[in-house]
Amino acid sequence: MGDIINSIFGFFGGLGSFMDALRSFLGWLQTVMAKVWGVLQAVWQFIVKHIIKGILNALRSAQAWLEDHLQPLIDFLTKLHKMMQQWFNTYLRPMLIWIQRIRKFVHILALLHIKIAQRLDSYLTNLQNKILTSFYTLTAAINTLTNILLALQDPTYLLKHPVLLLSIRRQIPALIQACTGRPPGYWFPSPRGAAGGVWAPASIPFAATSSLLNNDGLPQDLNPIINCYEYSPTAVDEVQPIDYFNDDLYPANLCPYDDPSKCLLWSWGINVQ
Repeated sequence: MGDIINSIFGFFGGLGSFMDALRSFLGWLQTVMAKVWGVLQAVWQFIVKHIIKGILNALRSAQAWLEDHLQPLIDFLTKLHKMMQQWFNTYLRPMLIWIQRIRKFVHILALLHIKIAQRLDSYLTNLQNKILTSFYTLTAAINTLTNILLALQDPTYLLKHPVLLLSIRRQIPALIQACTGRPPGYWFPSPRGAAGGVWAPASIPFAATSSLLNNDGLPQDLNPIINCYEYSPTAVDEVQPIDYFNDDLYPANLCPYDDPSKCLLWSWGINVQ
């Protein structure tokens, strides 16, 4: 009996020693972790205050230098683009209209198998194409150079520019079909029915996703040769909402049905039972 009691007391005595050792270990571990945390904080503060701050200051200095030295060149290219557009509208456009009118008359003569008229029509066609190709190539080069300089001058330019919003809006139909496997008209059918374009009610078989990469969502009255850097912030105000969310496209009369799906079919002129 005494041996059992001694064994019990010995067990608890050993347990107490183990707990004291465990407590000492935890205290040591806490001290080590505190020191490691202090070292990590010191390293992080050194990185933030010296390295990252130095990099940011260098980037700000570089951006300020680029703004001072590139802005005159950007202003020059912008003025040159406007002068070319004015020159096109004043001289080239009337010439192209005049050539097109002559071609209409010459084309009639060419249909009568008058050889000289056929050669003249071919010559005028080539001349018209060369004028347009030359002008658009030069305009595209100026626009590309201007965009590069703007991106160098302000790296956040592309994110702040309204063209980002217009581009996202433009790709929404293709994005919907690419993500869901269903055309946009399946989820957001246009109240205009088949006249809704890419938002028309879905029909089987579904069109290819690539066919939805169009100009949907972009202002329609903007000159096609104007580059994105010339879009003003108000350009996004010209974007119309998706047909499904446009209240102006729904009938003025109240729908006689309580079911929204029946009301939509009724708005297309479909008899609903």
